[in-house]
Amino acid sequence: MTLCHYADPLSENGGESFMRAKIAELEFIMPRLQRPFHNPNNPDAPFRADFSWELPDGTIIVAEFDGMSKYVLDDGTRRGIQARVHAERERETCLYAGGVMRIVRLEYEDGLHPERLERKLREAGVPKRR
Repeated sequence: MTLCHYADPLSENGGESFMRAKIAELEFIMPRLQRPFHNPNNPDAPFRADFSWELPDGTIIVAEFDGMSKYVLDDGTRRGIQARVHAERERETCLYAGGVMRIVRLEYEDGLHPERLERKLREAGVPKRR
């Protein structure tokens, strides 16, 4: 496999690119990147899923790469983290309402331990390439 074959400007950061490379190495089908989903609270700003798969039966699986920087306090209070966690939960509720059947949370450590990544994707129902 060549690097250029998998290059995609839709990867929003190095962590997402790293995770996509690991998904390819594990021979899962490649996900769609940054798929938009309706945001009922702001229809002009749809939610975008880092990775998504739509299976032949219509099942939609989403994987989100969680960088730890979004959980760092930015205002010196716990409210910063609480607001982010609340927004994340609200977003997931909207994704499920938009037809997503499963959401998998991925972190950098999963890429360093491919058996963890493989287990998460397999348990979510992401198919392998044939």
